[in-house]
Amino acid sequence: VDTAVDLKLRTITMWIFNIIFFILLAPLITLLYISCYLYRAIVLQIIKRSEGTDFGGLLEGTDCVWALEDDRAYSVINVLAYLQMKRPINEPNPSEILFDLRNLVNDRLISKNYDKLCWLREEKYGYFYWRKAPTIDLEQTIRFLEYDDEKMLTEDYLRRAINETCNKPLPNDNKNNWEILICKKCTRKDGEIGVPLLFRIHHSVGDGVALLRLLLEAIADSSNCQEFNVVVDESSKMVRNESLDEVRAVLQQVHVKTSPEIIFYSRELLEASMPFAVTPFAVKLRRIVEKLGEVVSRWYGVVAEGIKRFLRNFLVLVSIPSCLVQQALNSMDK
Repeated sequence: VDTAVDLKLRTITMWIFNIIFFILLAPLITLLYISCYLYRAIVLQIIKRSEGTDFGGLLEGTDCVWALEDDRAYSVINVLAYLQMKRPINEPNPSEILFDLRNLVNDRLISKNYDKLCWLREEKYGYFYWRKAPTIDLEQTIRFLEYDDEKMLTEDYLRRAINETCNKPLPNDNKNNWEILICKKCTRKDGEIGVPLLFRIHHSVGDGVALLRLLLEAIADSSNCQEFNVVVDESSKMVRNESLDEVRAVLQQVHVKTSPEIIFYSRELLEASMPFAVTPFAVKLRRIVEKLGEVVSRWYGVVAEGIKRFLRNFLVLVSIPSCLVQQALNSMDK
């Protein structure tokens, strides 16, 4: 019992010490926080004016941590993949494979709405930010693996090649976010060519797994696997597993007649049995109220999450003095 009482008294004393210590340092912490916030806002405006429309925003959260790196340890994800292709030729040509991969990535990603793949990672005044680029140099981003010491493709060769390459900077002075390295040595078995690929993705991109999946889907040929399932009645001529183009062709032949005198009905029982009780004004008013409710609930979630984050950080700050004192006491005991 005495031990439990002593433990409670020690905990209460420590919390009182933490609160007093935090109150004494609160003005200094607040001043430091405001100064950092103002400096960030000034830097943001300077970078916006200098970059203009090419400014893509500051790196936030843990992305900034991954951007802090040195020559000895780059924040790059290295993934080894094995690409199998069917080729009619007897001997695989690495140059043709490299050319085909560049065309695939350019046609399926770069030429579409994936402009963020071309963005560059820059740094000014202590802050990292994204700079938009209209295109990307695929000759630097997708190239051969610069490691060639054997004539045979073996497991030991791939291990040494990855060890030699995994800590090298990305293209464009490590400003690019990804690259694909193709091994010149290929294997051929049962009419298929096997090519090792090394995907290198920077951690600051955020979800590196999603970017890796996007690159793999761009390289893999899935045009013959896309199907569209439609459920229709027995009298219809459409059947399941029709291609998407055929379904679109059928849907384009359907015309929907609209009229400004449409009466809106609700699923409620009273309004379904008495449709004249619902007026267009009441429907519009109800929709406005529903939209306002959605906005309020969404903002309520944002505010609640902000309050939780503030309380969590506040508890961490309050607990810092006790942790320091505890570490000092432990070092004295040793």
